[in-house]
Parts: sequence; structure tokens; C-alpha cells
Amino acid sequence: MKPNRVLIVSGIPFRNDTNLGKTLCTLFSAYRPEELAQLYFSPQTPNVTKCNTYYQISEEQLIRSCFGIIKKRCGRIIDSNHISKASSSVESHPKAAISLRHFIGVSVMRDYLWMFSAVKTKKLNNWLQDVNPTALFFLMPQDIKSSRIIEYVVSVCHCPLVMFVTDDYYNDPSLKPGLLRRWYFKKKQESLDLLCRSVSIVVGCSELASSEFGKKYNVSFETLFTPSGIDYLNLPIHSSININAPVIFRYFGNLGLERWKPLVELGHAIASYNCGEQKAVLEVYSNLRYPEAIAQLEIPNGCVFKGWVQGDEYMRLLQEADVAVHVESFSEEMCRRTRLSVSTKIADYLGAGKCILCVGRADLASVQHIQDVACVVDDPLEITEKLGELIENSDYRLQLSVKARDKALKQHNIKVIPNKLREIIKSLNDITSDAPN
Repeated sequence: MKPNRVLIVSGIPFRNDTNLGKTLCTLFSAYRPEELAQLYFSPQTPNVTKCNTYYQISEEQLIRSCFGIIKKRCGRIIDSNHISKASSSVESHPKAAISLRHFIGVSVMRDYLWMFSAVKTKKLNNWLQDVNPTALFFLMPQDIKSSRIIEYVVSVCHCPLVMFVTDDYYNDPSLKPGLLRRWYFKKKQESLDLLCRSVSIVVGCSELASSEFGKKYNVSFETLFTPSGIDYLNLPIHSSININAPVIFRYFGNLGLERWKPLVELGHAIASYNCGEQKAVLEVYSNLRYPEAIAQLEIPNGCVFKGWVQGDEYMRLLQEADVAVHVESFSEEMCRRTRLSVSTKIADYLGAGKCILCVGRADLASVQHIQDVACVVDDPLEITEKLGELIENSDYRLQLSVKARDKALKQHNIKVIPNKLREIIKSLNDITSDAPN
């Protein structure tokens, strides 16, 4: 019997400085590096040794290799011994790609780049055979090329499939009537439907995500919330000592998906509540530099944009915050994009035992998940009232902090969730090994 080994297929690699990278790190923390391998499609490189071996294919490689014709430039095997220990450095996708990725024409051109490139090389095939996985864990593909590459991996490896759903990449979130957009999403749906004929189980980051796609593909499903890291659980619950100091609201994360808009409203509400005094302040920490957003986030006596932090500085600022802020846009299009996802920052906030202010529609998975342990504003007209309750009542903030830590231990327990994922995958391996030839 061959040893158990899981092959993870994702857009980006295991990293400790990206949301998805950190999610993968915590989900697979019950595995040893020799039990894991990863195939990913990004210019980023791993900065943690979660797997013994990685296989990278990126668009830059495809272009530099003349659509894969120059074989040595297309596909790169990364051994864990060669991973840089400089884990504090942040790598990101090209800014132009990020700013343009919502244009459907860019998605089509990217998929054609992959389609006409010689990606399925002998090097990849040999690597897959060397890995010889007993299970394949893949994130729901965002595009057509990912589905097709995963199909190829399945044809080579012949092992059970686990699909992890973090967002709804199946449907068109904008519902625009353009012919090109309708054609693209129809093709993407067909490609994913074909791939999911082989899926054994759907794992979702929220109850909405797991149930929706488990039922869609008529397979069993499980919900695994992002585990809260040990470092967060070890933080002492912060309680304001100086009652005369302003209450510090802190937001950490990206400003995309129009999240900056409710932050602007919150900043203005704080400025109005202050009435010339300094009762509270909103600090925004983000690395996505939208000039329009940043200009509006600079609100006198209300909100200040602080830039990006990570590592020990992030942990310190999170711990010392009186209120950790999570926001989602109220617009219909953005809500269609975020309806199934639970932000990885929520796991951080819960684990750190933070009083959480959550602003967003009540039908979103992230809002539903923390509505019992956070101060939730699901109607923008209620922001001022909820702010007053948080600013004036330190006992209320402490109660929410205790509830948050308790929820992290019950539903985001890093000692439970990774082992649960391991058991899910092991059960699929057991079924496969017991099946008649």
C-alpha cells in the first residue's frame, strides 16, 4: 500500500503573509511535509515548508517560454530545502493584473494563454507520478484553465477529489448582459461541472458554501472554518484601562470589493459622534493602495489611513485595539461576490478575543457567522447608535471579547479542525483502498 499523500492544487502557494496561504497553512497543520505536495499557478513562491515539493506554473513562465515551447522555462519544481526563510517579505501579483482582473476580456485572454501553451509537459507528468498522491485537494477554480489542469491531474493520479469552496466562482457576480461575459461564465460552469463529476466531497469555509455546492453536485459536504492560529489564542484579552483615552477601532485587510465604502461611512459616523472631542478613532491598515479610497478615508477627527502592517507589528496592533472592524459592501454586485465567504481576518479576530464591529448585510455568510458574538450593523442607518454603545460601554466590549474567544475555541479550534480535515481525507482513502479492482 502506498503511503498517504495529499496533492493540493491552488492559485497561490503556502505562505504566512497572504490570506489564502495562511488558511492552507492552518488547515493542513496536522500533516507533515512529506505527506503534502502542491501544484499552484502564481508567480509567488512558498515561504514556509509545509510541503516537501511544489510545482509552479505561472503566466510569466508561459510568456517567457513562448507558450511552453522552451520547455525548461515552463513549469518549475521547488524543493522544500530551497525555500527562502525570509518569510517577512511580501510578494504580490502584478498590480496591473489585479486592477484589470474584473474585466472579462482579461479573463478570456488569460485562459487562451493557458489553452495554447504546452502546460501538460513530461516534466509535470513525471512530477505527478513521483508525488503519487492518494487524495487531491483543490480550491474551486476561478477560471477555465484551472479546471482543465485539475482534470489532467485527475487523469494521471486517479485519486479521490476534495473541493474546497471559499467563494462563489461559479456564477457571474455582476450579472452583466454582455455576450462575452455570458459566454465565458457558461464555459466556466461547463468546465467546473465536468470536473465535479469526480468530486467525492465538498468542504466549505462557511455553512452556506458547503451546503450550496454539496447539494448542487449531490455529494457529501462538510464545513471547516478557518482555524485561529495558536499565536492569536495566546494573546491576553485586551481591556481599556484609561477611560479617558479614545476608543480605538482598527480595520486590517484589503479595500477591494468596495469594502472601503462602509469604512468611509464609519469614519464619518465616528467624526460626527466625537463632536470636536476625541472619543474614538478608526485606523485603517491596508496594502492595496486605491488613491480614491485613501483620500476619502482621511477624515479629520474620525479616520486615518495607516498603510500596511504584518508580523509582530500586526499582532501588537490587533491586541491593543479596543474594537476590531470587519466590513462588507452593501452593494448588490459586491454581496453576490462575498455571500459565501468568511474572511480569514475573522478567525484572527475571534482567536485574539477581540470585540468585533461587523458592518454588512445580514444574508452574508461572514455576518451570519459572527452575529452572535459581535456588534453587527446590517443597516447603515444604525451605525451611530451601535457606535455609541461600543464607545460608551467598556463592559459591553469586554463581553463581546470573551464571546469571541469562546467561539474561536469552539468553531475555529486549530487543535480540532486540521484533524477533522485529515479524517475526512483518510476516510476517502479508506473507501478507495477497500473498493474492488
